[in-house]
Amino acid sequence: MTAMTARLMCQAHGFLICSRNPSAMADAPIARKAAAGTLKKVVIITRREMLGALKSQMDGLGISGMTISYVEGFGAQKGHTQTYRGVHVDSTLLPKMKAEIVVSKIPVQDVVEAAKRAIYTGAVGDGKIFIYDVENAFRIRTGQSGADAVSAE
Repeated sequence: MTAMTARLMCQAHGFLICSRNPSAMADAPIARKAAAGTLKKVVIITRREMLGALKSQMDGLGISGMTISYVEGFGAQKGHTQTYRGVHVDSTLLPKMKAEIVVSKIPVQDVVEAAKRAIYTGAVGDGKIFIYDVENAFRIRTGQSGADAVSAE
């Protein structure tokens, strides 16, 4: 175990309230301190081309697993117009990427801050970050549950 891993394991988990204003997000209060071993799921929905930058930031934190899904949706952008066989077609669903990360030992606030660094451009469509409580997790192969099921050790 590295000193960095030990430091991350010992830090308290935080739950961050996000805002559309990046400067407000940096100073957002921690709404709740999670107990040791609490599982949190961070869901990041953003542009597909942000995958490389997001993965690099998560690797830097020591995230041991991340699930990526390619999804479609809309928010403030309300879709776009595209041309198909010479005809303009209004598309209300835009291609997006959804990253799902379950953490227990790495503080949620660190994951959120790293994700914001990776995907922020200041333009409409940067995305959203959602944080959920996870009741439990199970690693099928070993039978481990809880925080042990989501750690790389």
